[in-house]
Amino acid sequence: MCNSRRQQDNHKVQQINKAEAGDQESFIGSIQAEKQEHSVSQMNAEGAKKEKWHESLIVNEKVLRVRLDTGADCNVISMKDLRKLRVDKKVSRSYSKLVAYLGQKIQTKGKIMLKCQYKDKNYDIEFEVIKNKAPAILGGESCEEMGIVKRLHVLETESDILNEYEDLFTGLGCLPGLYHIKTDPDVCPVIHAPRKVPVALKDKIETELKRMESLGVITKQTEPTEWVNSMVTVTKPNKVRICIDPQDLNAAIKREHYPLRTIEEVVAEMPNAKYFSVLDANHGFWQIQLDEESSHLCTFNTPFGRYRFKRLPFGISSAPEVFQRCIARHLEGLEGVVNVIDDILVWGENIEQHDRRLRQLLDRIRKINLKLNKSKCKIRMTEITYIGHVLSEQGLKPDPEKVQAIQNMPAPEDKAALQRFTGLLQYLSKFIPNLSDISAPLRKLEGSVEWHWETEQQQSFEKLKTLVSQAPVLKYYDVNKPVTLSVDASSEGLGAVLLQEGQPVAYGSRALTDCQKRYAQIEKELLAIVFGCEKFHQYLYGRHVHVESDHKPLEVIQSHSSVLQLDCKECS
Repeated sequence: MCNSRRQQDNHKVQQINKAEAGDQESFIGSIQAEKQEHSVSQMNAEGAKKEKWHESLIVNEKVLRVRLDTGADCNVISMKDLRKLRVDKKVSRSYSKLVAYLGQKIQTKGKIMLKCQYKDKNYDIEFEVIKNKAPAILGGESCEEMGIVKRLHVLETESDILNEYEDLFTGLGCLPGLYHIKTDPDVCPVIHAPRKVPVALKDKIETELKRMESLGVITKQTEPTEWVNSMVTVTKPNKVRICIDPQDLNAAIKREHYPLRTIEEVVAEMPNAKYFSVLDANHGFWQIQLDEESSHLCTFNTPFGRYRFKRLPFGISSAPEVFQRCIARHLEGLEGVVNVIDDILVWGENIEQHDRRLRQLLDRIRKINLKLNKSKCKIRMTEITYIGHVLSEQGLKPDPEKVQAIQNMPAPEDKAALQRFTGLLQYLSKFIPNLSDISAPLRKLEGSVEWHWETEQQQSFEKLKTLVSQAPVLKYYDVNKPVTLSVDASSEGLGAVLLQEGQPVAYGSRALTDCQKRYAQIEKELLAIVFGCEKFHQYLYGRHVHVESDHKPLEVIQSHSSVLQLDCKECS
Protein backbone atom coordinates (compact mmCIF):
# COMPACT_ATOMS: atom_id res chain seq x y z
CA MET A 1 0.00 0.00 0.00
CA CYS A 2 1.32 3.44 -0.86
CA ASN A 3 0.52 6.75 0.79
CA SER A 4 1.86 10.29 0.90
CA ARG A 5 3.04 12.38 3.84
CA ARG A 6 4.27 15.92 4.17
CA GLN A 7 7.69 16.90 5.44
CA GLN A 8 8.72 20.03 7.29
CA ASP A 9 11.47 21.09 4.87
CA ASN A 10 9.00 22.05 2.10
CA HIS A 11 10.96 20.17 -0.58
CA LYS A 12 9.35 17.99 -3.21
CA VAL A 13 10.43 14.57 -4.38
CA GLN A 14 9.49 14.13 -8.02
CA GLN A 15 9.47 10.96 -10.08
CA ILE A 16 11.82 11.18 -13.12
CA ASN A 17 12.16 9.24 -16.29
CA LYS A 18 15.17 8.37 -18.36
CA ALA A 19 15.09 8.12 -22.12
CA GLU A 20 17.76 7.76 -24.69
CA ALA A 21 18.12 10.22 -27.55
CA GLY A 22 14.87 8.73 -28.82
CA ASP A 23 11.45 9.60 -27.48
CA GLN A 24 10.90 6.52 -25.27
CA GLU A 25 10.71 7.28 -21.54
CA SER A 26 10.94 4.90 -18.61
CA PHE A 27 10.37 5.42 -14.87
CA ILE A 28 13.51 5.54 -12.77
CA GLY A 29 12.89 7.04 -9.33
CA SER A 30 12.73 10.26 -7.35
CA ILE A 31 14.67 13.52 -7.59
CA GLN A 32 14.52 16.20 -4.92
CA ALA A 33 14.18 19.76 -6.22
CA GLU A 34 14.82 22.75 -4.02
CA LYS A 35 12.16 25.16 -2.75
CA GLN A 36 9.25 22.91 -3.56
CA GLU A 37 6.71 21.09 -1.48
CA HIS A 38 8.06 17.70 -0.24
CA SER A 39 5.71 14.83 -1.04
CA VAL A 40 7.09 11.33 -0.45
CA SER A 41 5.55 8.18 -1.91
CA GLN A 42 6.67 5.26 0.23
CA MET A 43 5.84 1.71 1.17
CA ASN A 44 3.63 1.45 4.22
CA ALA A 45 5.04 -1.81 5.56
CA GLU A 46 4.75 -2.48 9.27
CA GLY A 47 7.98 -1.84 11.11
CA ALA A 48 9.72 -0.59 7.97
CA LYS A 49 11.73 2.55 8.43
CA LYS A 50 12.79 5.01 5.79
CA GLU A 51 16.42 4.37 6.72
CA LYS A 52 16.11 0.78 5.52
CA TRP A 53 15.81 2.02 1.93
CA HIS A 54 19.28 3.60 1.99
CA GLU A 55 22.71 2.01 1.68
CA SER A 56 26.29 3.22 2.01
CA LEU A 57 28.78 2.68 -0.83
CA ILE A 58 32.52 3.32 -0.66
CA VAL A 59 33.77 5.48 -3.56
CA ASN A 60 37.35 6.72 -3.60
CA GLU A 61 37.64 5.78 0.12
CA LYS A 62 34.68 8.03 0.91
CA VAL A 63 31.12 7.12 1.89
CA LEU A 64 28.36 7.77 -0.63
CA ARG A 65 24.88 7.46 0.84
CA VAL A 66 22.42 6.30 -1.84
CA ARG A 67 18.66 5.94 -1.86
CA LEU A 68 17.44 2.58 -3.18
CA ASP A 69 14.82 2.91 -5.92
CA THR A 70 13.95 -0.43 -7.48
CA GLY A 71 11.76 1.27 -10.07
CA ALA A 72 14.60 3.40 -11.47
CA ASP A 73 16.25 2.44 -14.77
CA CYS A 74 19.43 4.44 -14.09
CA ASN A 75 21.52 5.75 -11.22
CA VAL A 76 21.67 9.45 -10.37
CA ILE A 77 24.18 11.60 -8.47
CA SER A 78 24.30 15.37 -7.97
CA MET A 79 27.33 17.53 -8.81
CA LYS A 80 27.58 18.45 -5.14
CA ASP A 81 27.94 14.81 -4.03
CA LEU A 82 30.35 14.10 -6.89
CA ARG A 83 32.68 16.92 -5.82
CA LYS A 84 32.74 15.56 -2.26
CA LEU A 85 34.02 12.24 -3.58
CA ARG A 86 36.99 13.98 -5.30
CA VAL A 87 37.02 11.44 -8.08
CA ASP A 88 39.89 11.83 -10.56
CA LYS A 89 37.61 11.38 -13.55
CA LYS A 90 35.86 13.70 -15.94
CA VAL A 91 32.14 13.70 -16.59
CA SER A 92 31.49 12.44 -20.10
CA ARG A 93 28.67 13.49 -22.37
CA SER A 94 25.29 11.85 -21.84
CA TYR A 95 22.44 11.51 -24.32
CA SER A 96 19.94 10.51 -21.67
CA LYS A 97 16.87 12.63 -20.93
CA LEU A 98 15.51 12.79 -17.41
CA VAL A 99 11.89 13.84 -17.30
CA ALA A 100 10.00 14.57 -14.08
CA TYR A 101 6.79 12.69 -13.30
CA LEU A 102 4.77 15.84 -13.97
CA GLY A 103 6.54 16.41 -17.30
CA GLN A 104 9.32 18.70 -16.10
CA LYS A 105 12.72 18.11 -17.67
CA ILE A 106 15.74 17.51 -15.44
CA GLN A 107 18.95 18.75 -17.05
CA THR A 108 21.92 16.39 -16.93
CA LYS A 109 25.56 17.46 -16.78
CA GLY A 110 26.68 14.17 -18.23
CA LYS A 111 27.51 10.70 -16.91
CA ILE A 112 30.36 9.10 -15.01
CA MET A 113 31.51 5.56 -14.21
CA LEU A 114 32.34 5.15 -10.51
CA LYS A 115 34.09 2.21 -8.88
CA CYS A 116 31.85 1.45 -5.87
CA GLN A 117 32.65 -0.91 -3.02
CA TYR A 118 29.81 -2.72 -1.23
CA LYS A 119 30.34 -5.53 1.29
CA ASP A 120 33.99 -6.04 0.27
CA LYS A 121 33.11 -6.33 -3.44
CA ASN A 122 33.84 -3.79 -6.18
CA TYR A 123 31.33 -2.76 -8.85
CA ASP A 124 31.60 -0.38 -11.81
CA ILE A 125 28.43 1.68 -11.62
CA GLU A 126 27.38 4.34 -14.14
CA PHE A 127 25.67 7.45 -12.72
CA GLU A 128 23.79 10.23 -14.49
CA VAL A 129 25.09 13.56 -13.09
CA ILE A 130 22.56 16.32 -12.44
CA LYS A 131 22.88 19.89 -11.28
CA ASN A 132 19.95 19.78 -8.86
CA LYS A 133 20.56 19.32 -5.18
CA ALA A 134 19.25 15.80 -4.65
CA PRO A 135 20.15 12.54 -2.91
CA ALA A 136 22.07 9.97 -4.91
CA ILE A 137 19.82 7.24 -6.32
CA LEU A 138 20.73 3.63 -7.01
CA GLY A 139 18.38 2.13 -9.61
CA GLY A 140 16.77 -1.28 -9.71
CA GLU A 141 19.24 -2.93 -12.09
CA SER A 142 22.24 -1.91 -9.99
CA CYS A 143 20.45 -2.88 -6.75
CA GLU A 144 19.89 -6.36 -8.14
CA GLU A 145 23.42 -6.64 -9.55
CA MET A 146 24.95 -5.78 -6.17
CA GLY A 147 22.65 -8.15 -4.30
CA ILE A 148 21.00 -5.38 -2.30
CA VAL A 149 17.53 -6.43 -3.39
CA LYS A 150 16.16 -9.70 -4.71
CA ARG A 151 13.38 -9.94 -7.25
CA LEU A 152 10.40 -12.03 -6.18
CA HIS A 153 8.58 -13.22 -9.26
CA VAL A 154 5.68 -14.67 -7.25
CA LEU A 155 4.56 -13.43 -3.84
CA GLU A 156 2.31 -16.14 -2.48
CA THR A 157 -0.17 -15.32 0.28
CA GLU A 158 -1.87 -17.56 2.82
CA SER A 159 -5.10 -17.23 0.83
CA ASP A 160 -3.35 -18.63 -2.25
CA ILE A 161 -2.27 -21.70 -0.31
CA LEU A 162 -5.70 -22.33 1.22
CA ASN A 163 -7.46 -21.79 -2.12
CA GLU A 164 -5.23 -24.43 -3.67
CA TYR A 165 -6.59 -26.92 -1.11
CA GLU A 166 -10.20 -25.73 -1.11
CA ASP A 167 -11.47 -29.33 -1.21
CA LEU A 168 -10.15 -29.88 2.33
CA PHE A 169 -12.70 -27.44 3.75
CA THR A 170 -15.91 -28.94 2.38
CA GLY A 171 -17.93 -31.88 3.69
CA LEU A 172 -17.13 -34.36 6.45
CA GLY A 173 -14.02 -36.50 6.14
CA CYS A 174 -13.56 -40.16 6.97
CA LEU A 175 -10.16 -41.40 8.09
CA PRO A 176 -8.94 -44.83 6.92
CA GLY A 177 -9.85 -47.83 9.05
CA LEU A 178 -12.54 -48.73 11.61
CA TYR A 179 -12.33 -48.22 15.36
CA HIS A 180 -13.47 -50.93 17.76
CA ILE A 181 -14.51 -49.93 21.28
CA LYS A 182 -13.30 -52.58 23.71
CA THR A 183 -15.47 -53.14 26.80
CA ASP A 184 -15.21 -55.10 30.02
CA PRO A 185 -17.55 -58.11 29.73
CA ASP A 186 -18.05 -58.15 33.52
CA VAL A 187 -19.87 -54.79 33.42
CA CYS A 188 -23.61 -55.15 32.97
CA PRO A 189 -25.17 -53.18 30.08
CA VAL A 190 -27.51 -50.31 30.97
CA ILE A 191 -30.56 -49.05 29.08
CA HIS A 192 -31.62 -45.45 29.78
CA ALA A 193 -35.11 -44.16 29.19
CA PRO A 194 -35.47 -41.13 26.90
CA ARG A 195 -35.09 -37.77 28.57
CA LYS A 196 -37.66 -35.06 28.15
CA VAL A 197 -36.56 -32.09 26.07
CA PRO A 198 -37.96 -28.53 26.06
CA VAL A 199 -40.74 -28.04 23.54
CA ALA A 200 -38.94 -25.01 22.08
CA LEU A 201 -35.99 -27.23 21.13
CA LYS A 202 -37.86 -30.14 19.55
CA ASP A 203 -37.86 -28.77 16.02
CA LYS A 204 -34.16 -27.85 16.22
CA ILE A 205 -33.28 -31.29 17.58
CA GLU A 206 -35.21 -33.02 14.81
CA THR A 207 -33.49 -30.86 12.18
CA GLU A 208 -30.06 -31.61 13.62
CA LEU A 209 -30.77 -35.35 13.77
CA LYS A 210 -31.75 -35.33 10.09
CA ARG A 211 -28.59 -33.39 9.21
CA MET A 212 -26.39 -35.83 11.11
CA GLU A 213 -28.16 -38.75 9.45
CA SER A 214 -27.57 -37.25 5.99
CA LEU A 215 -23.86 -36.86 6.82
CA GLY A 216 -23.64 -40.52 7.78
CA VAL A 217 -22.82 -39.73 11.41
CA ILE A 218 -25.89 -41.50 12.84
CA THR A 219 -28.52 -43.91 11.61
CA LYS A 220 -31.89 -45.02 12.93
CA GLN A 221 -31.86 -48.12 15.11
CA THR A 222 -34.92 -50.43 15.25
CA GLU A 223 -33.38 -53.69 16.47
CA PRO A 224 -32.87 -54.26 20.24
CA THR A 225 -29.46 -53.31 21.65
CA GLU A 226 -27.88 -54.11 25.01
CA TRP A 227 -26.75 -50.53 25.57
CA VAL A 228 -28.97 -47.43 25.21
CA ASN A 229 -27.53 -44.07 26.27
CA SER A 230 -29.26 -40.81 27.03
CA MET A 231 -29.18 -37.93 24.57
CA VAL A 232 -27.64 -34.61 25.61
CA THR A 233 -28.50 -31.39 23.77
CA VAL A 234 -25.97 -28.56 23.88
CA THR A 235 -27.42 -25.25 22.73
CA LYS A 236 -25.20 -22.87 20.78
CA PRO A 237 -25.94 -19.62 18.96
CA ASN A 238 -28.20 -20.47 16.02
CA LYS A 239 -27.73 -24.23 16.38
CA VAL A 240 -27.81 -27.23 18.72
CA ARG A 241 -25.28 -30.03 19.16
CA ILE A 242 -26.43 -33.60 19.77
CA CYS A 243 -24.23 -35.68 22.10
CA ILE A 244 -24.71 -38.73 24.26
CA ASP A 245 -24.28 -39.18 28.00
CA PRO A 246 -22.28 -42.44 28.12
CA GLN A 247 -21.59 -42.39 31.86
CA ASP A 248 -22.37 -46.08 32.35
CA LEU A 249 -20.77 -47.08 29.05
CA ASN A 250 -17.55 -45.24 29.96
CA ALA A 251 -17.30 -47.37 33.10
CA ALA A 252 -17.17 -50.45 30.87
CA ILE A 253 -14.82 -49.08 28.16
CA LYS A 254 -11.21 -50.27 28.23
CA ARG A 255 -9.23 -47.14 27.49
CA GLU A 256 -6.04 -47.15 25.41
CA HIS A 257 -4.31 -44.44 27.50
CA TYR A 258 -2.40 -43.05 24.54
CA PRO A 259 -0.38 -40.05 25.81
CA LEU A 260 -1.38 -36.53 24.79
CA ARG A 261 1.40 -34.05 24.03
CA THR A 262 2.13 -31.33 26.61
CA ILE A 263 3.15 -27.80 25.64
CA GLU A 264 6.63 -28.50 27.06
CA GLU A 265 7.07 -31.47 24.73
CA VAL A 266 5.85 -29.44 21.76
CA VAL A 267 8.11 -26.41 22.21
CA ALA A 268 11.16 -28.58 22.96
CA GLU A 269 11.09 -29.65 19.28
CA MET A 270 11.04 -26.15 17.81
CA PRO A 271 14.01 -24.12 19.16
CA ASN A 272 14.29 -21.80 16.14
CA ALA A 273 10.66 -21.55 15.06
CA LYS A 274 9.61 -18.19 13.55
CA TYR A 275 6.45 -18.94 11.55
CA PHE A 276 3.45 -20.98 12.66
CA SER A 277 0.18 -22.38 11.34
CA VAL A 278 -2.58 -24.21 13.19
CA LEU A 279 -5.11 -26.36 11.34
CA ASP A 280 -8.34 -27.41 13.05
CA ALA A 281 -10.09 -30.67 12.17
CA ASN A 282 -13.77 -30.18 11.36
CA HIS A 283 -15.87 -32.28 13.80
CA GLY A 284 -12.70 -34.25 14.52
CA PHE A 285 -14.14 -37.28 16.31
CA TRP A 286 -16.86 -37.72 13.67
CA GLN A 287 -14.15 -38.42 11.09
CA ILE A 288 -13.34 -41.77 12.75
CA GLN A 289 -15.66 -44.56 11.63
CA LEU A 290 -16.91 -47.17 14.14
CA ASP A 291 -17.26 -50.84 13.36
CA GLU A 292 -20.72 -52.42 13.59
CA GLU A 293 -20.35 -53.76 17.15
CA SER A 294 -19.04 -50.45 18.50
CA SER A 295 -21.78 -48.55 16.67
CA HIS A 296 -24.44 -50.50 18.59
CA LEU A 297 -22.77 -49.59 21.88
CA CYS A 298 -23.39 -45.93 21.00
CA THR A 299 -27.17 -46.26 20.61
CA PHE A 300 -29.12 -43.40 22.22
CA ASN A 301 -32.72 -42.45 22.89
CA THR A 302 -34.42 -39.37 21.42
CA PRO A 303 -38.03 -38.10 21.39
CA PHE A 304 -38.12 -39.37 17.78
CA GLY A 305 -36.89 -42.91 18.44
CA ARG A 306 -33.49 -44.54 18.82
CA TYR A 307 -30.40 -43.74 16.80
CA ARG A 308 -26.86 -45.07 16.89
CA PHE A 309 -23.59 -43.36 16.04
CA LYS A 310 -21.69 -44.65 13.03
CA ARG A 311 -18.83 -42.26 13.81
CA LEU A 312 -16.95 -41.76 17.08
CA PRO A 313 -19.19 -39.57 19.29
CA PHE A 314 -18.21 -36.84 21.71
CA GLY A 315 -18.38 -37.99 25.33
CA ILE A 316 -16.76 -41.41 24.93
CA SER A 317 -13.92 -41.55 27.49
CA SER A 318 -11.42 -43.03 25.03
CA ALA A 319 -12.27 -40.62 22.17
CA PRO A 320 -9.52 -37.98 22.75
CA GLU A 321 -6.69 -40.50 23.00
CA VAL A 322 -8.02 -42.52 20.06
CA PHE A 323 -8.16 -39.44 17.85
CA GLN A 324 -4.70 -38.35 19.04
CA ARG A 325 -3.22 -41.75 18.17
CA CYS A 326 -4.97 -41.89 14.80
CA ILE A 327 -3.83 -38.45 13.63
CA ALA A 328 -0.30 -38.89 15.01
CA ARG A 329 0.05 -42.17 13.12
CA HIS A 330 -1.14 -40.66 9.83
CA LEU A 331 1.13 -37.61 10.16
CA GLU A 332 4.19 -39.66 11.09
CA GLY A 333 7.33 -38.69 9.20
CA LEU A 334 6.39 -35.04 8.55
CA GLU A 335 9.00 -32.58 9.85
CA GLY A 336 7.87 -29.64 11.94
CA VAL A 337 4.36 -31.04 12.44
CA VAL A 338 2.67 -32.09 15.68
CA ASN A 339 -0.94 -32.53 16.76
CA VAL A 340 -2.67 -32.25 20.11
CA ILE A 341 -6.00 -33.99 19.47
CA ASP A 342 -7.66 -32.02 16.63
CA ASP A 343 -5.28 -29.02 16.59
CA ILE A 344 -2.43 -29.60 14.14
CA LEU A 345 0.60 -27.32 14.44
CA VAL A 346 3.23 -26.73 11.75
CA TRP A 347 6.23 -24.42 12.17
CA GLY A 348 9.30 -23.30 10.29
CA GLU A 349 12.50 -21.35 10.87
CA ASN A 350 11.71 -19.16 7.85
CA ILE A 351 8.77 -18.60 5.53
CA GLU A 352 10.13 -20.92 2.83
CA GLN A 353 10.60 -23.84 5.23
CA HIS A 354 7.22 -23.18 6.83
CA ASP A 355 5.38 -23.12 3.49
CA ARG A 356 7.13 -26.29 2.31
CA ARG A 357 6.13 -28.12 5.50
CA LEU A 358 2.58 -26.73 5.32
CA ARG A 359 2.14 -28.01 1.78
CA GLN A 360 3.47 -31.43 2.78
CA LEU A 361 0.99 -31.47 5.65
CA LEU A 362 -1.94 -30.43 3.46
CA ASP A 363 -1.00 -33.08 0.89
CA ARG A 364 -1.00 -35.73 3.63
CA ILE A 365 -4.34 -34.47 4.99
CA ARG A 366 -5.83 -34.72 1.51
CA LYS A 367 -4.47 -38.27 1.18
CA ILE A 368 -6.07 -39.49 4.43
CA ASN A 369 -9.37 -37.66 3.71
CA LEU A 370 -9.31 -35.45 6.80
CA LYS A 371 -11.46 -32.30 6.54
CA LEU A 372 -10.61 -28.98 8.15
CA ASN A 373 -12.55 -26.06 9.60
CA LYS A 374 -11.35 -23.10 7.52
CA SER A 375 -12.69 -20.47 9.95
CA LYS A 376 -10.48 -21.83 12.73
CA CYS A 377 -7.30 -22.34 10.69
CA LYS A 378 -4.53 -19.80 11.26
CA ILE A 379 -1.86 -19.60 8.56
CA ARG A 380 1.63 -18.04 8.42
CA MET A 381 1.52 -16.38 11.83
CA THR A 382 4.51 -15.07 13.77
CA GLU A 383 2.44 -15.35 16.96
CA ILE A 384 -0.28 -17.93 17.50
CA THR A 385 -2.34 -19.38 20.37
CA TYR A 386 -1.91 -23.11 20.87
CA ILE A 387 -3.23 -25.30 23.73
CA GLY A 388 -3.50 -22.45 26.20
CA HIS A 389 -0.21 -20.73 25.36
CA VAL A 390 1.07 -18.25 22.80
CA LEU A 391 3.85 -19.38 20.47
CA SER A 392 5.87 -16.52 19.00
CA GLU A 393 9.16 -15.95 17.23
CA GLN A 394 10.53 -14.61 20.55
CA GLY A 395 9.46 -17.62 22.61
CA LEU A 396 6.60 -18.95 24.74
CA LYS A 397 4.05 -16.59 26.29
CA PRO A 398 1.00 -17.14 28.52
CA ASP A 399 -2.41 -17.02 26.89
CA PRO A 400 -3.74 -13.43 27.29
CA GLU A 401 -7.22 -14.83 28.02
CA LYS A 402 -5.94 -16.77 31.02
CA VAL A 403 -3.94 -13.76 32.22
CA GLN A 404 -7.06 -11.61 31.89
CA ALA A 405 -9.12 -14.20 33.77
CA ILE A 406 -6.70 -14.04 36.70
CA GLN A 407 -6.62 -10.24 36.56
CA ASN A 408 -10.42 -10.10 36.76
CA MET A 409 -10.68 -12.45 39.74
CA PRO A 410 -11.86 -10.75 42.95
CA ALA A 411 -10.24 -11.58 46.28
CA PRO A 412 -11.42 -15.05 47.41
CA GLU A 413 -14.17 -15.09 50.02
CA ASP A 414 -13.98 -18.81 50.79
CA LYS A 415 -11.74 -21.82 50.27
CA ALA A 416 -13.48 -22.90 47.07
CA ALA A 417 -12.75 -19.50 45.49
CA LEU A 418 -9.14 -19.72 46.67
CA GLN A 419 -8.77 -23.16 45.08
CA ARG A 420 -10.07 -21.80 41.78
CA PHE A 421 -7.50 -18.99 41.90
CA THR A 422 -4.53 -21.21 42.80
CA GLY A 423 -5.61 -23.84 40.27
CA LEU A 424 -5.60 -21.34 37.40
CA LEU A 425 -2.36 -19.87 38.73
CA GLN A 426 -0.70 -23.29 38.68
CA TYR A 427 -1.40 -23.52 34.94
CA LEU A 428 0.91 -20.52 34.47
CA SER A 429 3.46 -21.57 37.09
CA LYS A 430 6.24 -21.99 34.52
CA PHE A 431 6.08 -18.20 33.94
CA ILE A 432 6.17 -17.15 37.62
CA PRO A 433 9.48 -17.08 39.52
CA ASN A 434 9.43 -17.93 43.25
CA LEU A 435 5.77 -18.90 43.12
CA SER A 436 5.94 -21.08 46.24
CA ASP A 437 7.41 -18.29 48.38
CA ILE A 438 4.97 -15.63 47.21
CA SER A 439 1.94 -17.90 47.60
CA ALA A 440 2.97 -19.14 51.07
CA PRO A 441 0.42 -16.91 52.90
CA LEU A 442 -2.36 -18.39 50.75
CA ARG A 443 -1.35 -21.94 51.62
CA LYS A 444 -1.94 -21.15 55.29
CA LEU A 445 -5.67 -21.26 54.54
CA GLU A 446 -5.55 -24.84 53.22
CA GLY A 447 -6.80 -27.86 55.14
CA SER A 448 -8.90 -27.57 58.29
CA VAL A 449 -7.73 -24.06 59.16
CA GLU A 450 -10.56 -21.62 59.76
CA TRP A 451 -11.01 -19.12 56.92
CA HIS A 452 -9.33 -15.77 57.61
CA TRP A 453 -8.37 -13.33 54.86
CA GLU A 454 -5.89 -10.84 56.28
CA THR A 455 -3.33 -8.31 55.05
CA GLU A 456 -0.61 -10.83 54.19
CA GLN A 457 -3.05 -12.91 52.12
CA GLN A 458 -4.24 -9.81 50.26
CA GLN A 459 -0.66 -8.72 49.57
CA SER A 460 0.23 -12.18 48.26
CA PHE A 461 -2.91 -12.21 46.10
CA GLU A 462 -2.14 -8.80 44.57
CA LYS A 463 1.53 -9.61 43.97
CA LEU A 464 0.68 -12.85 42.18
CA LYS A 465 -1.76 -11.03 39.90
CA THR A 466 0.96 -8.48 39.14
CA LEU A 467 3.53 -11.18 38.33
CA VAL A 468 1.07 -12.88 35.99
CA SER A 469 0.51 -9.63 34.09
CA GLN A 470 4.29 -9.16 33.80
CA ALA A 471 5.08 -12.76 32.87
CA PRO A 472 8.32 -13.06 30.87
CA VAL A 473 8.68 -14.59 27.43
CA LEU A 474 10.23 -18.03 27.83
CA LYS A 475 12.94 -19.04 25.38
CA TYR A 476 12.41 -22.24 23.40
CA TYR A 477 14.63 -25.03 24.71
CA ASP A 478 17.47 -25.97 22.36
CA VAL A 479 19.09 -29.35 23.02
CA ASN A 480 22.26 -28.23 21.19
CA LYS A 481 22.97 -25.26 23.48
CA PRO A 482 24.49 -25.23 26.99
CA VAL A 483 22.00 -25.22 29.82
CA THR A 484 22.18 -23.63 33.27
CA LEU A 485 20.10 -24.56 36.30
CA SER A 486 19.79 -21.71 38.79
CA VAL A 487 18.33 -22.67 42.17
CA ASP A 488 17.54 -21.09 45.52
CA ALA A 489 15.95 -22.10 48.82
CA SER A 490 14.09 -20.08 51.43
CA SER A 491 12.38 -20.84 54.70
CA GLU A 492 9.13 -21.61 52.87
CA GLY A 493 10.04 -23.22 49.56
CA LEU A 494 12.41 -24.13 46.75
CA GLY A 495 12.84 -22.31 43.46
CA ALA A 496 14.56 -23.19 40.18
CA VAL A 497 14.90 -21.66 36.75
CA LEU A 498 16.25 -23.28 33.60
CA LEU A 499 18.38 -20.90 31.52
CA GLN A 500 19.89 -20.93 28.04
CA GLU A 501 22.01 -18.02 26.82
CA GLY A 502 20.96 -16.11 29.94
CA GLN A 503 17.24 -16.32 29.09
CA PRO A 504 14.66 -18.29 31.10
CA VAL A 505 13.28 -21.47 29.55
CA ALA A 506 11.00 -22.37 32.48
CA TYR A 507 10.48 -21.60 36.16
CA GLY A 508 9.67 -24.12 38.88
CA SER A 509 8.99 -23.97 42.59
CA ARG A 510 7.45 -25.96 45.40
CA ALA A 511 6.72 -25.54 49.10
CA LEU A 512 8.78 -27.23 51.79
CA THR A 513 7.14 -29.81 54.02
CA ASP A 514 7.07 -29.26 57.78
CA CYS A 515 9.97 -31.67 58.13
CA GLN A 516 12.02 -30.00 55.37
CA LYS A 517 11.51 -26.58 56.94
CA ARG A 518 13.66 -27.81 59.85
CA TYR A 519 16.56 -28.71 57.57
CA ALA A 520 19.81 -26.78 57.88
CA GLN A 521 20.17 -24.11 55.19
CA ILE A 522 22.90 -26.04 53.38
CA GLU A 523 20.57 -29.06 53.18
CA LYS A 524 17.78 -26.87 51.78
CA GLU A 525 20.11 -25.50 49.13
CA LEU A 526 21.18 -28.98 48.09
CA LEU A 527 17.54 -30.08 48.11
CA ALA A 528 16.82 -27.18 45.74
CA ILE A 529 19.38 -28.61 43.28
CA VAL A 530 17.79 -32.06 43.48
CA PHE A 531 14.34 -30.50 43.01
CA GLY A 532 15.53 -28.53 39.97
CA CYS A 533 16.97 -31.65 38.32
CA GLU A 534 13.77 -33.57 38.97
CA LYS A 535 11.52 -30.72 37.85
CA PHE A 536 13.36 -30.27 34.54
CA HIS A 537 14.32 -33.92 34.13
CA GLN A 538 13.12 -34.09 30.53
CA TYR A 539 15.47 -31.25 29.58
CA LEU A 540 18.50 -32.15 31.70
CA TYR A 541 18.84 -35.91 31.82
CA GLY A 542 21.88 -37.28 30.02
CA ARG A 543 23.78 -34.02 29.59
CA HIS A 544 26.18 -31.88 31.60
CA VAL A 545 24.52 -29.05 33.47
CA HIS A 546 25.97 -25.90 34.96
CA VAL A 547 24.30 -25.34 38.35
CA GLU A 548 24.13 -21.90 39.96
CA SER A 549 23.59 -21.49 43.69
CA ASP A 550 24.25 -18.52 45.95
CA HIS A 551 25.24 -20.83 48.83
CA LYS A 552 29.05 -20.78 48.99
CA PRO A 553 29.52 -23.76 51.36
CA LEU A 554 28.15 -26.03 48.64
CA GLU A 555 31.06 -25.06 46.39
CA VAL A 556 33.54 -26.05 49.07
CA ILE A 557 31.86 -29.41 49.64
CA GLN A 558 31.68 -30.11 45.92
CA SER A 559 35.34 -29.31 45.40
CA HIS A 560 36.47 -31.64 48.25
CA SER A 561 34.08 -34.53 47.83
CA SER A 562 33.02 -36.86 45.07
CA VAL A 563 29.69 -37.41 46.80
CA LEU A 564 28.10 -34.20 45.51
CA GLN A 565 27.68 -34.59 41.77
CA LEU A 566 25.94 -31.69 40.11
CA ASP A 567 25.45 -33.64 36.90
CA CYS A 568 21.69 -34.03 36.53
CA LYS A 569 22.06 -37.74 35.80
CA GLU A 570 23.23 -38.29 39.38
CA CYS A 571 20.76 -35.87 40.95
CA SER A 572 17.82 -37.57 39.33
